[in-house]
Amino acid sequence: MNKPARKFNTLLKMIKESNVSVPVLFFDMLYCRIKYNVMPKEYYIYKFDRKGKKYRQNFLSEKHRRKYLNTLNPKFARIITLDKFITHGIFRNVRIPCPELYMYYNPSLIADNSAVVAYNYDSALKILKQKNITSFTVKPSIGSLGFGVKVFTDIDYSDGASVRLKNQLGEYLLLSDILGERPLIFEEVVKQTEQFSRFNPSSVNAIRIITTRTPDGETDVLAAYMMAGEKDSCINNSCHFAAFIDVETGIINDAIESVKGKGRYKITAHPDTGEPLTGVKIENWEKIKAQTLHFQKSFPHINAAGWDIAVTPEGALAIEVNNHWQTHILRHDENVLLKDKLQKLYDLWKESCKSKRAQNKNRFYY
Repeated sequence: MNKPARKFNTLLKMIKESNVSVPVLFFDMLYCRIKYNVMPKEYYIYKFDRKGKKYRQNFLSEKHRRKYLNTLNPKFARIITLDKFITHGIFRNVRIPCPELYMYYNPSLIADNSAVVAYNYDSALKILKQKNITSFTVKPSIGSLGFGVKVFTDIDYSDGASVRLKNQLGEYLLLSDILGERPLIFEEVVKQTEQFSRFNPSSVNAIRIITTRTPDGETDVLAAYMMAGEKDSCINNSCHFAAFIDVETGIINDAIESVKGKGRYKITAHPDTGEPLTGVKIENWEKIKAQTLHFQKSFPHINAAGWDIAVTPEGALAIEVNNHWQTHILRHDENVLLKDKLQKLYDLWKESCKSKRAQNKNRFYY
């Protein structure tokens, strides 16, 4: 379904589900767009036709989110979160635990005899064989939402010209089939705790933890939710499923499933595995939270980060960090809370930038 068709379907669903007449609904949508910067999709997801003035005023819209994050996470720093190969390098150098990087594949580079960088089939095969790699996760170096992520559990090196890779479902692909024009990173397969494996064993069920840092270096956790994959899928994606975690207690207090074309539904257990969610306490939550706050202190320039954290027996493992994390998955009350906290953080950083500019104007250079 193309974009105009999806928008039209959303509009029809709004009309069907709304408690007001069509003219009133359209007028209210236009009013909220002008007054509160709320897009039609947000209007529908967050049921704005049933919300009062106070909620509307405190709502964190997509436009507000971009305003805050564009200041808190400067443009020049975004490349360090956009490209996973660069992110990996920073993680290693500032000692943030992350999956081991086996190989970076980029056909536009020529790096003979590199222990990490490959640019064609032969150089990729050489690195994998030298490191005796038998399983790996491969993903686009630049990408989001889990697109292109694959997990291979075995490698058959017997035919060097046609190396075969076995995925989680027992299917075989050729190494040459996954090496194209797009840069890729090959990294270790993450081993999560038993608790997280029970939620869905085929995927790394990461926690998205949103953290902030003030100009004085103080850090805080604003929100957290778990993303689990579907049965037999190696991809976790908050667009499909999210379980919201109380940041103080570590208890999952709510969960939703998003069904394409049908909307969002509250659930109490994983829809595929049946593993209970609501009321479940995340094991070692205080340790995970403390480690993630340390990651925020260590990572440069990004002052409002969305961390994708894998929970392993050793503790928190940073899968990636996002500078423009989404808010549409959040519950209504968390969305409102985020706007208040982000506004205060935004004001602090704006004031800090003004002070630094004033100091620079008063300096004499010789």
